Amino acid sequence: MKTMINLAKEILNNTKDLEFEEIFLYVKEHLYERWVKDLPKLSDEEEKNLLTKKRGELYKLLTVDSNFKRLNDGKWTTQVVDSIF
Repeated sequence: MKTMINLAKEILNNTKDLEFEEIFLYVKEHLYERWVKDLPKLSDEEEKNLLTKKRGELYKLLTVDSNFKRLNDGKWTTQVVDSIF
């Protein structure tokens, strides 16, 4: 089962740099059904709140995971970590 981080890595490894919203839309495309599976039918406001929470969750995950880097232009990329030997 893929996670938000797995999907973010997947899209960023297959493209160059992306805006956060592009990454989120890719993640949403793959996980939305799982997010709402056990929830009752959502009103438009509840769906908006859910998506806001998921955006925040993804942003937090990207900022704490050292595999990702936010560039000066606001786009995100996967960080190449140089090994020291």
